[in-house]
Amino acid sequence: MLEKFETLAKQLRIAQACLPGRWSLSLDFVSANRITDEEMAVHPVFKSYQRGSPSTVLFLKHLPKEVTTSDVSVVFGGLFDSDETVERQLEVRLMTQGKLKGHAFVTFPSIELATQGLELSNGFRWFDKVLVVAFGRSNKKKETD
Repeated sequence: MLEKFETLAKQLRIAQACLPGRWSLSLDFVSANRITDEEMAVHPVFKSYQRGSPSTVLFLKHLPKEVTTSDVSVVFGGLFDSDETVERQLEVRLMTQGKLKGHAFVTFPSIELATQGLELSNGFRWFDKVLVVAFGRSNKKKETD
């Protein structure tokens, strides 16, 4: 029973942190719930962290097992002007099986938005875990001269 109450309390806290009339967390809430750079430097999940080369894809690691694709969209939704835009322009692929279980790939419409997303969410405290975010490889073929 206590576990159900704690889950409801977390959901209420998240609902209160959403932007008015939206199901997206405010940028201030996400920023305020990140670990500091000093904490990141000593946290074990960041031991071999590399940011990667900028791309439109973010690779998320250390996701809580109860997270859904909608939850991931809620974290990054504040970067967009509406929930409808989030649904149209943000692609979330949550890995639920195999070696990449607990990871996700999030594709943004631009490198600039992906960079903002990385800077916003890397180190975000989420369901008693700390989110690790790096640039992923884009599926688009690289142009060569």
